Amino acid sequence: MIKRCLISLCLVLLTASCVSTDEELSVEKKEPEMVTKNGYQMRELKSLEDAKPPEFVCFNTEALLSSIMEDGMNHVIVKGVDVNGNLVRIFRSVDSRWILTFTMPAVEMTCPVGSGPYIETIHDVKGKGT
Repeated sequence: MIKRCLISLCLVLLTASCVSTDEELSVEKKEPEMVTKNGYQMRELKSLEDAKPPEFVCFNTEALLSSIMEDGMNHVIVKGVDVNGNLVRIFRSVDSRWILTFTMPAVEMTCPVGSGPYIETIHDVKGKGT
């Protein structure tokens, strides 16, 4: 008898957890539309609330760099080192796809910070800013 009651209770709870109210459904945000501005494709944001916060997930440096290279982004177009020895790099592919990474050699971890379908390299002429 107790077993049957527990099973019934579990079924009721499971059913209740799968039901969404109209209020809950209206709270869900839709993805912003893609627009082209100044020749670049980006999400149309009506307000700052529509913006997504950055998500940083770090991986073993050797594994991530191997994956980046296999994806054809094997040209390092920017690199920099901070005072702690951490490394920032932008990798680019032949078709201008790019990925920005932050590497922490002390813990052998690299975090992809951002990526996109197009990047333009602007060369600085010695003695003149860009």
